[in-house]
Amino acid sequence: MKTWKIPLLLSYISVASSSCAIITPAFPEIENTWHVSDAQVANLVSVFLIGYFIGQLVYGPIANRFGRLFALRAGLILNLFGIIFSIIAVGHHAFNILVLARGVTALGAASGLSCTFMLLNESLDSARAKSVLSFAGISFTAAVGFAVYIGGLVTHYWDWIDCFWVLLAYGGLLLGLTWVFDETLKTKKSIHPASIYRSYLHAFRNPRLLAYSFLIGSVGMISYTNSVAAPLISHGLLNLSAAEYGSWFLLNSISMVVGSFIASYWLKKMSADQILKIAVIAMLVLTVVLAILFGVFRMHNAFCFFFLTAGLFLLSSIVYPAAGHIASNAIEDKPSASSAMNFIAVLVSVLSVWVMGLLPFPMFWSFIFVAIVYFAIVRFWHAKISLKTLEK
Repeated sequence: MKTWKIPLLLSYISVASSSCAIITPAFPEIENTWHVSDAQVANLVSVFLIGYFIGQLVYGPIANRFGRLFALRAGLILNLFGIIFSIIAVGHHAFNILVLARGVTALGAASGLSCTFMLLNESLDSARAKSVLSFAGISFTAAVGFAVYIGGLVTHYWDWIDCFWVLLAYGGLLLGLTWVFDETLKTKKSIHPASIYRSYLHAFRNPRLLAYSFLIGSVGMISYTNSVAAPLISHGLLNLSAAEYGSWFLLNSISMVVGSFIASYWLKKMSADQILKIAVIAMLVLTVVLAILFGVFRMHNAFCFFFLTAGLFLLSSIVYPAAGHIASNAIEDKPSASSAMNFIAVLVSVLSVWVMGLLPFPMFWSFIFVAIVYFAIVRFWHAKISLKTLEK
């Protein structure tokens, strides 16, 4: 694959995340004008993630039968239909239809994440693929940060429904650009349910794939729980406008860009397991610091909140390539590995947002609780898997 195509291919990773994030600055306005609760607004993310989650298992078999690019294009077309349904739902003030339309959008956009890993692993040699994955976090969060920034400006100066017109143009552009890539499928495989079942059963039985996929979930867990909590915290505790929130959120994206370069350097000097151990412990510590400073001592200022969350984003961008390369190559069947890996990672996001919405705490403390529990589980599981690897 030519070098100039790699950044373009990485941009498909962020189709879903940018689509999810762009309307988050409008959450306080949606609550006020549509008369819905925090939990109902959170459903815009929860249902989106469910569609995204289901999509991770859909595109692997399609890609094995009809080709990687066919699967990618089919998903992007479904993504465009979901965006159009969202515009119609907002026009008719139908909140439940909007929630459903967001799920359809995510189901289509899921092809971007799933198919990108297949194309990368099959187009590049192992060493180059590992290096490229170090910068996958840049695509993921640069797009999220830019989407939140654009969403904040659109919501503040125009109307938040216009965010969907931005997504429609963006999705159409990415669909057109798929024709610059070459198909990597060499041998077509059966799409028979029994064959699909066996492939996924093999993937989900691999303990390394499971553990490292769960680690990858840190990116989505931080991004999506923050996407739900941060707009409401910014409006309720920090008194920020949608545009101001979008501007502050860029700090998270900048930190992930920095983290990607750090990851690229560290992966040349240290083992992936060493990097993961340091990063996960640091994320757990940073979450506790955020709870103490912002929650206990009530240092309610934008710099305190966004500086500390930016640290979490930076560390998650270091986890992503270190765990992603191991998980996506844990078994020989790369499409099944990629789909299973992303399925598990997105499941982490789905459960995190869902649990956060169920907790009887203020939104900030729900965010803190979910993050601390997740990082504690991740640290224990990674330590267990690393020990078994050493014993072998």
